[in-house]
Amino acid sequence: MLVVADENTFAAAGEPVVASLLAAGVAFVEPPFIFPGVPTLYSSYDKRGSAARHLRPLTDTVVCSIAAGTLNDIAKLASGELDRPYMNVCTAASVDGYASFGASISVDGFKITRDCAAPAAIVADIGVMAGAPARLTATGYGDLIEKVPAGADWILADELGIEPIDPYVWGLVQGTLRDALACPDRIAARDRTEIAKLAEANIMSGLAMQAMESSRPASGAGHQFSHVWEMEGHGLDWEPPCPTASKWASARSPRARSGRRPSRLDLQQLDVDRVVASAPSTEELQRRCRQAAPTEDRGKRRCLRSSPST
Repeated sequence: MLVVADENTFAAAGEPVVASLLAAGVAFVEPPFIFPGVPTLYSSYDKRGSAARHLRPLTDTVVCSIAAGTLNDIAKLASGELDRPYMNVCTAASVDGYASFGASISVDGFKITRDCAAPAAIVADIGVMAGAPARLTATGYGDLIEKVPAGADWILADELGIEPIDPYVWGLVQGTLRDALACPDRIAARDRTEIAKLAEANIMSGLAMQAMESSRPASGAGHQFSHVWEMEGHGLDWEPPCPTASKWASARSPRARSGRRPSRLDLQQLDVDRVVASAPSTEELQRRCRQAAPTEDRGKRRCLRSSPST
C-alpha cells in the first residue's frame, strides 16, 4: 500500500487512515507520499507525472489517496496509467469525480478528461467531510446545482434524437438531487445529515457516469463554460484557485437562460432545412473562437486552439 495525500488532507484524515490500515494488517511499501499544502495543488499533468514517477518502481502496490477533487484526479490518473489498483478516502463533499472513471487534468493549458479506471473502493467519513473548509463544501453544492441544467441539456438531446435518456442512469443523478440541494443553510452549518446527502448525491453522479460510460448524466454546457474560463486563466491565479465546480455553478444562470429558448419554440413551425442551411461552417466557428479567445500566453492563459473535447 502507498498512501498519497497533501499536507492539508493528511492533517484532516491521514493518521486515522494509516492507523486503521496497519490495524487491518496492511503492509506499507513506503511512508506516505505527501504533496505540499501551499500553494494549493493544481490538477496538472506534471503533478500526475511526479506521482507516477514515485509509484512506478513500487510494483504490486495499491494506492490509497486521501484527497478531494484535485489530488483524487492526480492519484487516479497516475495509478490508472501504471495499471495499479486505486482507492480514495474522501476528505470533502466537494466533487462528483470520486466514483467516476477518467480524470480531469490540465495539459498545456487545456483542461481535458483522460481515460483511467474508477477507484476500486471509496471511503467517505461524514465527520471528516463535515469538517472540510466551507469553500470545498460550497463547491460540492455548486457541482450539484449544475446538474439541473445538465439534465435539461440531456432532455433536449433526447428530444432531438441525439442521445436518448437512460431511465436507470437518469435516476442515479436526478433521484437524489432535489433532496441534497434542499437545505443549503444546514449544509453551510455543517449539519452531518445534510453533508451526507450532499456527499451521496455527488458519489451517485460519479456512478452514473460509470454506468453511462460518459459524463452526459452529470454535466452539460455548464461544464464547457467552466473549462473555457479555466483555459483563459480565470481564477487560476487565486490562492486557493477557483474550483471547477464553482465555475459550473456560476455558469448555471446564463446556461439556464439559454436553455429556456428551445422551450419557447413551436417545433411544428420550425423550418429545419432553413436553420441547417444558415448554420455557420466549422471553419467559421473556429474563426469566431480564435477571434474571441486570448491571443497571448499570459501565465496560465492559452490561446484556444482547437481544444480537445472534454
